[in-house]
Amino acid sequence: MTGEPVHFDPMSWFLKGFITAPSMFVLALNGFGKSSLIRRLVTGAVAAGDTTMCLGDTKPDYRDLVQTLGGQVIDLGYGHGKLNPLAVGALGSIIEQLPDPEMRRQVAAQVEAGQVTVVAGLIELVRGARVADYEETLLAAGLRELYGPGGFTPDDPPLLEDLLEVIAHGGEQMMAFAEEDSLEAYREATKPLRRSLRALVEGPFGEIFNGHTTVVLDPASPAVCVDVSHIPEGDTKLLAAVLMVCWSDGFGAIAAAHTLADAGLAPKRVFHVVMDEIWRVLGVGEFMVDRVDSLTRLNRPLATSLIMCSHTIKDLGAFNSRASVNKALGFIERARAKVIGPVGPEEIERLRTVMSFSETEKLTVTSWSAPRPLTDNGNDGVRETPAGMGCFLLKTGEDNTPGIPFRMTFTPAERDSGIHNTNKRFDGLHAE
Repeated sequence: MTGEPVHFDPMSWFLKGFITAPSMFVLALNGFGKSSLIRRLVTGAVAAGDTTMCLGDTKPDYRDLVQTLGGQVIDLGYGHGKLNPLAVGALGSIIEQLPDPEMRRQVAAQVEAGQVTVVAGLIELVRGARVADYEETLLAAGLRELYGPGGFTPDDPPLLEDLLEVIAHGGEQMMAFAEEDSLEAYREATKPLRRSLRALVEGPFGEIFNGHTTVVLDPASPAVCVDVSHIPEGDTKLLAAVLMVCWSDGFGAIAAAHTLADAGLAPKRVFHVVMDEIWRVLGVGEFMVDRVDSLTRLNRPLATSLIMCSHTIKDLGAFNSRASVNKALGFIERARAKVIGPVGPEEIERLRTVMSFSETEKLTVTSWSAPRPLTDNGNDGVRETPAGMGCFLLKTGEDNTPGIPFRMTFTPAERDSGIHNTNKRFDGLHAE
């Protein structure tokens, strides 16, 4: 409106004290430039020497950019790569490098806790219900036995089928953890857990998770894109599972880089994480809210800026439990910067439950989403750009502080590179 430039990214504003945490939430209708805005932020972060991780690219929106920037692209999906949730990941791989025995012990415990959390989350997705506390204890006991003396090693990690076998076999130690005196009682108590693990091993999940990791995530890369677009849109549970494991693996890699820096074995670094399509995981069931909640609280301790994205706040409130709704809405409430693009009046009213909007701001944002007329206006079929394309309102602060309306426009280099063209399947087609 004034023609002035708007300089913003969550990490720089946090370091300057403008916001209290390096996190942002982007929300807008489809097709108005959310992904283009995030790609601009990714480009700036890499230019500043930071590493950006796009963990779970579902369309894909970031693959071409990451390749252009010389980053790492990892493919996951049917026939396109596997991700072993029992591998120690980047964090476990550095344990032997650490000089302090106490630090090695702490990192090893952190790795095991992460493995249990991921497997428990996968089981919850398979069964559609929460994992019991004693079942998490059995998962931890099974992992300790697998990685015990003479067992598997970080270079040769076990698979989910190995975890199923050790839990099914029982034994004195496993029976003691289950507090059962006989094998028959143990097998009866562990039947639900064994059934869920078998579903992970032999069902569609096994195609991706019951195998050794194909490509290990490299936190030293200038940018990382985990492309999960090979998974069909309708395979909602599997897609949610892959996103969850990708997020966990990515944060583990960041923790590894920081642990090496704390030990004086590597320079300090700053990371940025893009958690796009967060609604896909939450939409599977409210039992996933706690899993995502624990991940989204990691950004400040890990010196990481977090960019979350969705297209409606309804995705964060579609639960039966009020507690789950409040926790999910906390994702956008905790984001110190909210970037709102074109949305309808109903969406603004929903957003007003977690942030403030003046009437002027409401009218501005909703006017951006107004439909364009169904005519080419004599442009020989050349599509007109919607009025609100690239328009966003940047809101920070908890009170009635006015937001900053801005429009993101492509530079010639961006336009010529083609990295912002997410409709490549339609290139060369025309309407009669």
